[in-house]
Amino acid sequence: MDFLNEIGIENSIIEEIIKYNGEAILLDLDSYYENVKSNYLILKEMGITCINELLIYKLDIFFVDTETLKNSLRKINNLETFVLKVNNDFYNIDELL
Repeated sequence: MDFLNEIGIENSIIEEIIKYNGEAILLDLDSYYENVKSNYLILKEMGITCINELLIYKLDIFFVDTETLKNSLRKINNLETFVLKVNNDFYNIDELL
């Protein structure tokens, strides 16, 4: 869990991730740590405020190859509108992939 704390994920969120996704998810998160870290920072820097919900319920976005995520973001016509949509309903993140 320390590797997740290093990027700013609180223990209470990690507990929710485990509760929703199972204990084994920690091994996957550790194995894909660089993608998880990069994607987390990208989403946070672009203004996504529902990061915790994404971590718990849409964890797959953090396993995506970072270049794939960046390419998907480049294809969005209005990034500001997309961020607002995701912040209003985190399931809208599905439009990326």
